[in-house]
Amino acid sequence: MEKSKILVQAVTPIMNRLNEKIKAIGLRRDTYLNTVFWFEANKLAEDLSGKCNSSKAREYLLFQLRTLPTTPVSITLDKDVIAAIDTSCAKINVPRDCFVNRVFFFLAAEAKHLKAARISIELLIKHATGELGVNALDNASEFLGDPFYELRCFMRGNESSLYEWEFFGKVEGLNCYLEDTSVPESKEHWDFDAMLSSI
Repeated sequence: MEKSKILVQAVTPIMNRLNEKIKAIGLRRDTYLNTVFWFEANKLAEDLSGKCNSSKAREYLLFQLRTLPTTPVSITLDKDVIAAIDTSCAKINVPRDCFVNRVFFFLAAEAKHLKAARISIELLIKHATGELGVNALDNASEFLGDPFYELRCFMRGNESSLYEWEFFGKVEGLNCYLEDTSVPESKEHWDFDAMLSSI
């Protein structure tokens, strides 16, 4: 398979944690990410089917991502995988770096990070099989093909999906989709606030 490189502005603390986890279990980072991104690019399009960020939502996501400390990281992937990522991101109108960093977040996340993202660890563990934990890389041999299987089970139980689940605060730039009502200073945001105030 023909390879190519993509340059990503990776959120530094997330990337550092991800590199440590991958090194600890002896995986080749880019080979593993090639498998993950092939699967996740298709899941992004599936999870957000029929949805598309407005231009103001896209700009806001990119702005939020740029408020975080980032490091340029080069990743070697199959050209087909890069094309799948770009096609799905274009369909949703999400900056590629937002999608890539969201995948990195879930790969590197510990229980405390998931709790901060309002993901119930107790409910998540109920979905887990046997003695498996909540971190995808800790269970890499079991979940190489679908590293976020348990998270997806949790999200479905909450009538959401991995790429619909909204992050708030400092990590808003890791979202892949936002309604315009979630974009501060937009007319839709003010109209939504006004509607809530009138209730």
